[in-house]
Amino acid sequence: MPFLIRRFGLTDYGIYLLAGSLSVYLGLLDFGVGTTVMKFVAEYRARAEDHRLGALVSNVLFYYTCVGVFISAFLFLFSIYGIGLFHLPPESVPLARNLFMAGAAISLFAWPLMVGGAVLNGLQRYDLTARVGSAVVIGNIAATAIVLAIGQGPLVLLAATGAVGICGGVAYGFLALRQIPGAPISFGLVSRGELKLIFSFSWVVFVMQVASVIVYQQTDRMVLGIFVGAAAVGLYEAASKIHGLVSQLSGMPVAALLPAASQLDAEDRADVLRALFVRGNKYTNAFVLPIATGLIVLARPLIRTWLGPVLALQAPNAQLFVSYWVVWVNLAVPLSVFLGMGKLRFLLWFTIAQSMLNLALSITLVRFLGVRGVILGTVISNLVLFPFGFAYALRTFDVGFTEWARRVAAPTYPLLALPVALGFGAQYLGLTSSLFGVGVVGVVCVGAYWLAVFAVGFSPSERADVLAVSGLVRRRLGLGGEE
Repeated sequence: MPFLIRRFGLTDYGIYLLAGSLSVYLGLLDFGVGTTVMKFVAEYRARAEDHRLGALVSNVLFYYTCVGVFISAFLFLFSIYGIGLFHLPPESVPLARNLFMAGAAISLFAWPLMVGGAVLNGLQRYDLTARVGSAVVIGNIAATAIVLAIGQGPLVLLAATGAVGICGGVAYGFLALRQIPGAPISFGLVSRGELKLIFSFSWVVFVMQVASVIVYQQTDRMVLGIFVGAAAVGLYEAASKIHGLVSQLSGMPVAALLPAASQLDAEDRADVLRALFVRGNKYTNAFVLPIATGLIVLARPLIRTWLGPVLALQAPNAQLFVSYWVVWVNLAVPLSVFLGMGKLRFLLWFTIAQSMLNLALSITLVRFLGVRGVILGTVISNLVLFPFGFAYALRTFDVGFTEWARRVAAPTYPLLALPVALGFGAQYLGLTSSLFGVGVVGVVCVGAYWLAVFAVGFSPSERADVLAVSGLVRRRLGLGGEE
């Protein structure tokens, strides 16, 4: 980010982000199909129904191809007629137009290639998706470095990263085809009945995706672009990068809960779901809370040494943005489990209320507070709705608040005093004057908390679980032991 801002300028960098934000909105035309593919692929493979698996993939490929054509046409037309929607200086309009045209070309190829990754996830071949995903990340880093080295701008960067993404999609598709050799893939298998089956499940996921896009950052960027300008989007990014890190990390411990919860619910194993909620909530808190707290404490020196003194003024916004995660992390596990259990009515109500309240607050507050206004929209809406979601989770899993406080909150929250004290102490001693120093202090803060919670916050059985998982990871990475 700091290299891109220095090379492009804050306004052009903001335009680059705006183009990406609109593409994320158009990504909602997935309509939850990607998640649905994962569910049905797992079921069909378990029952060895290769023909139904082939029909599923064929119908999804047809749908994604149609979506790709539609989005490509939409972005092309938007590049001609829609640029005026944004508050842009006249000299920046040609760049914005070219970025949307490039996005149109990329979408035409990228969308049909999304099928492969969904199929691999449904087959639980996370080893293959991780390898391709890692290659794409490395490719994007290399593309960015090359663009900066040769002095090119946002348009060349978008084209380069788009090409890397398309290559990744081709790799996903090739690997997926190798995993389902007996499944016939043909547009001749496309049928209204199969598409109806897919969308009968995917529409609920779609509503949740809409809420996610509205709540997390994309709408904030669009609102800022419309009411304030592209430069404000660049300023906002300083806070949103830190918030986005916490958001992504909170999803890591719960990524595989949906199929597990679905199976446990089908087997009517309420006791195991209850244990999953309590222990999963505790593990997620122990993982995320010290990171969120450390980022709040170190936000000012981090942004100053990373992005410079001008953007360091956004440190209070970054602290505010991350603050609600200190309580919201307690919903990471139940919201994932609810989807697997089919608690669709609650999820729909909750996500719609969350997104609408966030949108209304952001549009209202941005006029008076600028960047901080859209951040407050997210923070306030989530804090207002948290008690309702958390109370529903406690009722669903038959866990009393006192039990939750004793088994989850007491072992995790008091120990946050450790990273807070270490973070402020390091700043007082001048150890955060460089980005390297901030990184070392951050690692020490989080590591000290993890050691403390492992020693005094976990029970003997929980410590054994952590050690067992650590041993498995070491074996999978070839760092010792037998496979």
